[in-house]
Amino acid sequence: MASNLSTSTNGRGAASGIVTMMQAVAAAATSATSSSAAPGTAANIAMQAQLEANVRVAQDFQELQRRAHELFTGLKDLPTTVSPKIWKPYFNRTFSVFTKLWKFQQANRAALELEDCYGLKRHEVGEIASKIGQLYYHYYLRTADTGHLLEAYTFYEAILDRHYFDDVMDTKIAYVAAKRLRYCARFMIVCMLLNRLDRVQVLVVEMKKLVDQFAKELDPDDKEGWRKTYRDMAMFVEALNDLPTDDQGRLCAIQPRAASHDIRSGKTMVHDVIIASCWPNQPRFSDLSIDMFRFLQLLEREPVKPQPEQDDSDAPRKFLLNCPSASQIIHHLGSSLRETSSSQFLLFYYSGPGRLTGAPASGSTASVPPSEAAMLGGLDTRPPADDHVHRLHPYDLIPFTRKPFFCVLDSPAAPLFRKTPNLYAGTPFLFLCSPQEYPPSISGHAGTASLFTAFLFHPAVGIASVCRLERVAASGWAAAIEQAKDWEAAVVRYLQEHPLTPAFLHGILTDELLARLVARFVVCRVVLTHHTIVQKTDDLSDTLWTDLEVLSTEHLALTLGQLGCQDHFR
Repeated sequence: MASNLSTSTNGRGAASGIVTMMQAVAAAATSATSSSAAPGTAANIAMQAQLEANVRVAQDFQELQRRAHELFTGLKDLPTTVSPKIWKPYFNRTFSVFTKLWKFQQANRAALELEDCYGLKRHEVGEIASKIGQLYYHYYLRTADTGHLLEAYTFYEAILDRHYFDDVMDTKIAYVAAKRLRYCARFMIVCMLLNRLDRVQVLVVEMKKLVDQFAKELDPDDKEGWRKTYRDMAMFVEALNDLPTDDQGRLCAIQPRAASHDIRSGKTMVHDVIIASCWPNQPRFSDLSIDMFRFLQLLEREPVKPQPEQDDSDAPRKFLLNCPSASQIIHHLGSSLRETSSSQFLLFYYSGPGRLTGAPASGSTASVPPSEAAMLGGLDTRPPADDHVHRLHPYDLIPFTRKPFFCVLDSPAAPLFRKTPNLYAGTPFLFLCSPQEYPPSISGHAGTASLFTAFLFHPAVGIASVCRLERVAASGWAAAIEQAKDWEAAVVRYLQEHPLTPAFLHGILTDELLARLVARFVVCRVVLTHHTIVQKTDDLSDTLWTDLEVLSTEHLALTLGQLGCQDHFR
């Protein structure tokens, strides 16, 4: 799919148009010279001047296009782990050139649209706007500033409203027609990240129609690739909409993001977030799995338009790793550790398969004691096998606890990491681990989404998944959302006041983002230990204090009553 979503770099016949126009200029000059005494001399001179002006316009436009293309292509060569001191100036130069290109085509549209000048088509204007949208999107990926994601949406929406790509299928040229498909796919990603699900539904229908038309009328070589892109898109949206419906048959709304905040007082202690998913069968779209999407959403705030004086350095950077190798995870963790100060946290989220025990390295015949076999277990970044090159062991993460480290593991092997030793006294770290096992009737790591991550995304979604709720009254769902919010706040307050709360956890709970993760972890543990088909066992999930269960009893009862699923719990 990556090739289908890449930027088109195909050329066009503008150079030949300029040559033709230059020939016309020469002809006009010859005509003006040979008929200097004729009544039409002034008209010929004016025509020559206009043609020369059009030549300059076309040449200047092509030069801006060339510079913009070079800078845009160069962005692909900038590693995601490179320092902002390197990539920000490059982004600024690229934005500057694209701004000049956009304004230039606006000011000279009439001349550029002339066939004997440049022959500018509407889809080419749309391509410029689409690349500007991509710039804003990639800037968001590097800064996590949702304001720039909103800017990307603005450009993509303008392309749709102004029908820039409506005529591309009429060209009967496959690479030109594919521009609309790429635009549609990119727009959908931005809409999903902004939670504009109504627009997402429209784009899925539009994509199906376009892909069918593309394959039928043009029969391109990459038609199967685009069909797969559509299938991935449709499966992802279906998994995204795996929520109950209300009494009117509408999908129950969920808003995982926090409200927008004052940028002067809303800084988080989290510097970088590494988000990795290695489940091979989870629905994915544009290298984003359902679990990655949900975890990314709970880290976000409601977007606001970026202000010129706004500093986006308070937002934690996020690195999305789709099916990475163990070495790639370690590389990104190491790069982020270098950029993280001793007063900031590095947050690592992993969702994927794993094994609680392991065998010796391939080729070894030595027997392994049970304690050592456990140490050979870990997170499998590739299909499960006793190949330690692709397994992330508990001791692989110890070096990253040199600085404050917050780790969320959603994997069958997560319990192995609970007792990670604290080798660096005074440096806080915390591991939130998913349950070791789920009953057969509860798919903890299903092919669509993981249950533990569903609870972190929002407790109401987790409860709905456990109880397999299909329909909930709209008023009950809204009340459950508010009750879950109160529950989380009560958990945080209780931990802050509890005499046994470790000092490092007090620091964690002052950060809104980390406190929300801790609270939802506790809610998940309480819900699962009270479910009728779950055995109450210490192996089910970590708990910081058993007193939290007493605190949560009333909140759990109220939430279940609002959702109408009390019968599923004891």
